[in-house]
Amino acid sequence: MIITSIPSYLYLPFGVVLVVWNPWIEKAKGMGDFGDEEYHEMVCVEAGSVAQWVRLEGGQSWTGGQTLTVA
Repeated sequence: MIITSIPSYLYLPFGVVLVVWNPWIEKAKGMGDFGDEEYHEMVCVEAGSVAQWVRLEGGQSWTGGQTLTVA
C-alpha cells in the first residue's frame, strides 16, 4: 500500500526531470523478479538529465545519481 497522507517535498536542480512510476498489473506479471501483486507496494522514483544533453566521446563516461530523503 502506498500511503499518500505523508507530505512529500522535492528538490530538483536545474535540468533534472523526475519520473515516478509503477509497473501496474500487466507489466508486473511479466517481470521475473517481481511478484504479480507486488505492484501494490512499490513506486519507482528516477531522476535524469534530459533538459541538458550529455555528449560523450568514445572512452568517456558520465555518472549521475540521486539522493532520496524521507522525513
